[in-house]
Amino acid sequence: MSRWKAAGIHLLLSLGVFLLALLLILKLWYPHPYWEAAGGQGLLVILSGVDITLGPLITLIIFKAGKKGLKLDLTLIGLAQLAALSYGMYVVAQARPAFVVFALDRFQVVQASEVVFEGATNERYAGAPWTGPVVTAARRPSDPKEREKILFSALGGGPDLDRLARLYQDYESLAERAVAKAKPLAVLAARFPEQKGMIGDFLERHGLRENEAVYLPLVALKQDMAMVLHKSDGRIVGALPLDPW
Repeated sequence: MSRWKAAGIHLLLSLGVFLLALLLILKLWYPHPYWEAAGGQGLLVILSGVDITLGPLITLIIFKAGKKGLKLDLTLIGLAQLAALSYGMYVVAQARPAFVVFALDRFQVVQASEVVFEGATNERYAGAPWTGPVVTAARRPSDPKEREKILFSALGGGPDLDRLARLYQDYESLAERAVAKAKPLAVLAARFPEQKGMIGDFLERHGLRENEAVYLPLVALKQDMAMVLHKSDGRIVGALPLDPW
């Protein structure tokens, strides 16, 4: 077998593993639109560079038919590649959007590594989900001292309302408040007249008219978007990749 054939086989195997990993990431951990909002493209470059490029390239360099110790070399390359991919997947998993939290006047995409689970009494919010982000809401504490403590924590770089799982509750319980804080979708459409077609297609897909929808900011790591809600009851429709501010 030539080194080119060996590298080609290694490349096909690596590509297969990478596609399985990508399927897991896009279908479960980072469903649309959270892949774009979290800046997943950068993570994809790292993973593909490690899994698809590095291993086959090393095989191309070191492979020589009949070479003594070749099996050991290839085994070590595979183990190193697996270790690098595992670390990459660990980083991606830690950065995955665990919760989409309505707090005060916006939705916040909260990564799994950012949530403080201490004190959480609801089992639904006692750990980061592995099957995609859960939409929830964070209630503002009634105790002024606790509110002040959280405020100073946030100002000092600590966790804010949206990262404290003990304050999480079902989004439906605060959906009316979300609608009260939201702006008519017509405001967004007026700011982006060049995106009239995209907004119209979005509304048509969801069976809505413009006057039946409102929006709030969806704050994420890389790209803020507009979270569109039903004006009638606050149900989430989806997100538009437009600056909500």
